Amino acid sequence: MTEYAHIKDGAVWRQITLDAPPPAHKAGFLLPIEEDRPTYDPVSEYLTGPVETIEANRVLRQWTKHARPTAEMRSMVKEEAGRRIRAIYPDWRQANMTARAAELARIQQGLMRDVDCNLIAARTLTAEEVAEEQVINAAWVWIKAVRAASDTIEALDPIPADYDADARWPDAPSQ
Repeated sequence: MTEYAHIKDGAVWRQITLDAPPPAHKAGFLLPIEEDRPTYDPVSEYLTGPVETIEANRVLRQWTKHARPTAEMRSMVKEEAGRRIRAIYPDWRQANMTARAAELARIQQGLMRDVDCNLIAARTLTAEEVAEEQVINAAWVWIKAVRAASDTIEALDPIPADYDADARWPDAPSQ
């Protein structure tokens, strides 16, 4: 099947698909459509067009390849960092870790209050609380490492098309 452009008043009027070449009496206003679409990397580049040029024996469709703006690539890197973080630590889990870390700090500082709002004396954390604090700290260390990797990638010029390759990011923590 071949795409043909129906030419009317010197412009493409409509497009049709034919199984065979058009009959001779229609050949003057049905021209085959040929495309000149460049290969491109959809991550770091995009196409605009097509622009159609009517020639004597064909209609040529051409696209133009453009590099993605640096700001857009940086935004894509930030989104990848966020995706990686939320895959392991969804927002609700990060909020819970933050709240628990604050609570553990208040226990050690003597800033916890009982149900009657009286201050509870400072104390050292239990072994279970220390282990919990270590897990929370390890999570934040990994999240900061992901953010640092994002900053490093965003500073590259140009930002590589494989910015989302696992090798560019810290390994996910074991759960």
